[in-house]
Amino acid sequence: MNKREAIHRYRDHYDGLNAIIVEWDSYHLSANGEPDDEFSNEVSRLLAALQHAASEADVIDALQKIFAESFSEHDFPRSSCEATGRRIFDWWQGLAMTMPSLFTSVRHS
Repeated sequence: MNKREAIHRYRDHYDGLNAIIVEWDSYHLSANGEPDDEFSNEVSRLLAALQHAASEADVIDALQKIFAESFSEHDFPRSSCEATGRRIFDWWQGLAMTMPSLFTSVRHS
C-alpha cells in the first residue's frame, strides 16, 4: 500500500468510527450544535487502540479509558460504554473481513 492509499484508508476508518462516536455522543454536544469533529482526539486514540483489540471487552475497556481520561471517569463508567463498544467491535470486525486493517497493511508495506 502506498502513502496515498494509506491516508485514504485511515480517513475512511476515522470517518466510520467518528460516525459511531458522534451518534453515541454521551455529552449531547452534537445536539447543541457542536461540530462533528468534537471528539477528534478520542476517535484518533481509539482508532489506534483498535489495532490491539482482540475482543469486545478490549474495545469497551479502551473506549471507557479514553473517554474517562479526556472528560471524567465519573461520567464514563464501563457500563455506559458497553453498547457502543460492542458496536465499534462489530464495525471493526466487519472491516477486517472486507479488507486488511490499515495498521497491518502499513506495517507490512
